Amino acid sequence: MGLAKQRKMNPRDLAVAVQARMDLGEWCERVEIAGAGFLNFHLKTESVGAALRESANEAGLFHDKADEPKTIVIDFSSPNV
Repeated sequence: MGLAKQRKMNPRDLAVAVQARMDLGEWCERVEIAGAGFLNFHLKTESVGAALRESANEAGLFHDKADEPKTIVIDFSSPNV
């Protein structure tokens, strides 16, 4: 919404333009435009699973090894964070 305001564009028109330029076939089943211009990404289960397996096998995709490991509690309170 902020980008559309900056560019003095209709948010939904901007979402259509962004959607047209994305090539996410490897990661997404589809990308939908919702409401005033929100983009909903429907991720492929197998792609997410492969990325998580790669990370769990210490490929470092999502994390680096800590010099001094410690416990951090994360409260995931909503699916729409």
